[in-house]
This record gives sequence, structure tokens and C-alpha cells, in this order.
Amino acid sequence: MTHMRRIVTVVGIIAATSILHAQPGWVPTRIVAITDYTPLGRQARISGDVVIRCFLSSAGSVVKAEVLSGHPILKEQARENALLWKFQRTASTQEGTDSVTLKYQYRLEGEPQHRGRTSFLVDLPNVIQIVAPVAELNP
Repeated sequence: MTHMRRIVTVVGIIAATSILHAQPGWVPTRIVAITDYTPLGRQARISGDVVIRCFLSSAGSVVKAEVLSGHPILKEQARENALLWKFQRTASTQEGTDSVTLKYQYRLEGEPQHRGRTSFLVDLPNVIQIVAPVAELNP
């Protein structure tokens, strides 16, 4: 599946489910998938959570993404990814609310592989899972 097709698929899922999962605040209308677990993190077998606070324009674009917590090797990939998202204000959002918090959960699972497929899953409205196989150790 191409990168653009993944984006369209994720956006389609968001559009179809945002009505069912609408909560006060902002809902994502554009999500860009992380297609590769950060290479250094995978090689060093680093996993963990990264929390990002996204500051939004009135149109829902992310204008600033601030790392609140997370491993130094994982946090930049999550921050850069969050800058690509777009949100829409829900009817119950107060005008003063201009940020959302995203939690990226990086996980390594399964048997060691030289090159493995990275899964990108979104649990609406704000939890993202990036899962890849454990990297083989170089002899």
C-alpha cells in the first residue's frame, strides 16, 4: 500500500467514525501515518510513550507541537508527525480551547527481524500506536 493510499485510508476511517466518537474538543480530520519505526530506536530496542501537545490554528492546523514527555530517540519522530495532522472543532468545543494532546505508544513485538513492517493504529481521539518487530542484533 502506498504512503498516499494509507493517508486516504486513515482519513476515511476518521471521517466515518468521528461522528460515533465525537467528544468535546477537536477531532482529527487528517492523520498522516508513520510508516517506519524510528530506525535508531528499533535498533536500540527502545519503546515507550511520547506525549505531544499540539497547538492549533482556528482552522485546525497544527502550528506548534511540543513534547511533554518521552524518550529522546522517539520524541522527534512523534513531534514531526503531529505537525502534519489537521483537526476540526466539535460543536461542544469552547472557543478558547486551542490545543490537543496526542499520546504516541511505540512498541516492539515479536521475533527479531532484519526489516519488518510497522503498524500504525489510531485509537480515537488521541492515542496512536506504532508497532514494529524487534530488530535483529548485528553480529
